[in-house]
Amino acid sequence: MRIDDACSAIGVASKKRLKDTRLFDLIMQDGKELAGVQGIYFFFAPDSTTCLYVGKNSSQQFIERISAHLAISEASWMNHFLKYYKDHHQSASLFAAANAAGECQILLMPTEDDLIAKAERLFRIILKPLFNSLAPKRRSVSSIPPDTHIGEVLRNNLVP
Repeated sequence: MRIDDACSAIGVASKKRLKDTRLFDLIMQDGKELAGVQGIYFFFAPDSTTCLYVGKNSSQQFIERISAHLAISEASWMNHFLKYYKDHHQSASLFAAANAAGECQILLMPTEDDLIAKAERLFRIILKPLFNSLAPKRRSVSSIPPDTHIGEVLRNNLVP
């Protein structure tokens, strides 16, 4: 799949509203086992087009990592999405932020283990998520033609 096709596919992919997401949605899709239990995940604003956060889980399963993002304790250290959401929206508490964030959308992208970190970095640069965007340091992503196959970019270390 080409980079531009991947970004288009992410944009139009069916996403699940957080408050409607069940635990089973994090291990299966339409009653079928997910292609993988690890990979990249995306949080989108309620409009389903504004990317808020791109994350990866390579040592845990989606069910473990996504739920950790929604922990309402200030002492939790893996609830980055919720803390960013609270700060951005100036919510009174993590609970208030979680309640509001329930309208946000989530998309899971099972990914090959050896490509997870590179894919997360690539999508943080390209999609420019509001909460955790990365600016390329060495080489501009714009120097990689958008019709380049995404596998080539990831396997040949073309991600800046």
